Amino acid sequence: MQFKPKFDDVNEKISTDEFFSLLAYLDKTLAVGVEMERPISYGRSIATALKAPEGKQRDLSYFKRSPLNPYNIAYIYPDGSVHNNEGDGGAEIVFAGTTDTFHQIRAKLHAIEEKLDELGCDQFDESCSNHITLVTTSDKIVPDAVLKNLFQLSRAFCSGLLLFGGATSSTVVRPRMGMFAATQIVKSPLGEPALQLLTTPKYSFCNMSKQAYYSVGGRSAMAGICVEFRAADGHRVPSALAALMVLYKSIAHKAVELSLNGVVNADSIHDWDANKRACSAIIGGPAGQRAVGVEMAQDNARALLEFIAPQLKAYGEEPTQILRKLIDEPLYIRQIGHRNKWKLIERDLSGRNHDNALSPNEVGLVDIVIAGNLRATSAKLYRDAVAQQMNLSVRMVEYLMQKIREKTGKDLIFDEEMQRYTIR
Repeated sequence: MQFKPKFDDVNEKISTDEFFSLLAYLDKTLAVGVEMERPISYGRSIATALKAPEGKQRDLSYFKRSPLNPYNIAYIYPDGSVHNNEGDGGAEIVFAGTTDTFHQIRAKLHAIEEKLDELGCDQFDESCSNHITLVTTSDKIVPDAVLKNLFQLSRAFCSGLLLFGGATSSTVVRPRMGMFAATQIVKSPLGEPALQLLTTPKYSFCNMSKQAYYSVGGRSAMAGICVEFRAADGHRVPSALAALMVLYKSIAHKAVELSLNGVVNADSIHDWDANKRACSAIIGGPAGQRAVGVEMAQDNARALLEFIAPQLKAYGEEPTQILRKLIDEPLYIRQIGHRNKWKLIERDLSGRNHDNALSPNEVGLVDIVIAGNLRATSAKLYRDAVAQQMNLSVRMVEYLMQKIREKTGKDLIFDEEMQRYTIR
């Protein structure tokens, strides 16, 4: 697909030096978290089982801080807008902002859902949602163009993002989506000060009302990034949710890239008219229009994956594979076919064990690298020697290296001076 986006507000474009500085900043500090509304009666047993504090915390630093529990949960509290399958009050479990890898996030989400099953959590209920938040763990002045482009991308690919998160079998997305996560697809930041984005209502698809800013020399400047995306329904499928979380991180990186040229026109990236009609059909549209709306949303979702492919691939191949499966057979359909059983859907999407522990062969390879006894004049010769020592094929050694990278977030890099691989 050939993309020829147009740009406005060109006076706000960033320099190449700013581009690389911002990418380095996001690589180290951009965290992603999610408010997981779940159909389980609230009680102390949840906090005890998940080793997490009770009570809502309004201090954003609490959400940014890495929690001292194995499930990465910042806090848990009862939510009056959420209920279980019997209509009783549900719970909100706040998965704190993390810079973990896709595999590490998925493993923790899987462990949470397993524990909730032990506590008798019901399957998906349409009152529940998964609000995904991007937040930087430290502050830095972020150019206005970056925040504007982040908002513009959420508009340009709104219908595709709705499709990725929609899990309500009768209506694609939950009926209250239009009330509590309005798309604001008609609102454009072009020609407006970036501060206007901060006035978006809390109940917005792309909510920037928590975004921090301060004044420098009489000019307001954005401080870091804090954006909440309220689109995804409260499904309990770890692979789907983790893939969507890194998808939004990829969108933030793409927003930085676009800022080299100014602020992008949302209606110039893909079929804008189809995108708007798809949103209307999916959110409260007549049943007769829904099927057509879904097809247009599928096209929009495919365009999104292609548009941000370089950024998304930084998280490995699996998130992209999962998202493609969700385009071909969205969650709202899978919920019907599997009678809302999250484990069956999870198995279909990933087909793998979600234990993030290293396999015996992966541990063996790490031991060889850390021991530092093996030397070679090139990376290829080193891998050849490892393959011979472990009695494996060279291709298998390369596969093991990739899995170690994905599971741990650490890279294996060949150092020519030391003549061996190191872990960094």
